[in-house]
Amino acid sequence: MANPVSYGMNLLPQKQKEELVRDTKVRFIKVLFSVVYLWAIIVLVISYNSVLYLNAQTPAIEERIERELQTEKSSMAQSIESEINELNSTLLNIDKTRKQESFNFPYILRVVGSVIPEGVVLKSIIFQNGAMNLRGHADTRAGVLLLKENLENAEEFHDVISPLSNIVKEENIDFNFSFSL
Repeated sequence: MANPVSYGMNLLPQKQKEELVRDTKVRFIKVLFSVVYLWAIIVLVISYNSVLYLNAQTPAIEERIERELQTEKSSMAQSIESEINELNSTLLNIDKTRKQESFNFPYILRVVGSVIPEGVVLKSIIFQNGAMNLRGHADTRAGVLLLKENLENAEEFHDVISPLSNIVKEENIDFNFSFSL
């Protein structure tokens, strides 16, 4: 037995066939425009929501940045203010010392600076009741001895006292000199 083969036959008149094709094309175009219209609406809604979101977030972000800048500026101002207060305190102490002492403070410092030989570094200078104390470090014993000689030869300094510990070692010497002005 043979398989029946079915052949489709279109028995519609030609005019109806053309109308069906035209109707199918029109429906296809309507569906296509509907889909495009739907996607256009979705894109517009998402875009509009994005714009609204960004418009709402921008002032908040700008405000946060401004607050952080103000915080940074205030911390910088506080550190500068503390440094100014420290410098003012130091200058006040120097001024008190100058008023209490009967000698010319800057002049004495220039003289001390001129008698320090190479390889000698001062760590502290202490003024007290018309006397001066120099503490520092020298690379060699010769540097300490030269400093002692320079201090003794300076007209501004009297009664130079140098402990024996200043001249015992040959290198890397921490020294301490006291003298009156």
